[in-house]
Amino acid sequence: MPVLQWIGKDKVINHHLDVPFHVLNRTYTFGGEESANKIIHGDNLLALKSLLPEYEGRVKCIYIANFSSCQYSNWSHQASGCCSSVFQIRKAC
Repeated sequence: MPVLQWIGKDKVINHHLDVPFHVLNRTYTFGGEESANKIIHGDNLLALKSLLPEYEGRVKCIYIANFSSCQYSNWSHQASGCCSSVFQIRKAC
């Protein structure tokens, strides 16, 4: 089986362990309180760490879409220089 090797791999491979958990602050609500949809603006690693307390062990797939490289690149977040990702969470059955 092929293995990826690069200089500094040991430092990068465990970097996520150095990043603390973050709390999500609800700013906008769409679809009511019962809605499971989430749009999270920010760094991918920080956003994923903020999802761990609620979803750890219960997620099969997380889809990350970067709007800056798709048809929605004219969204207002581009003007502020923010990076945005959308995480689509599919709970394990």
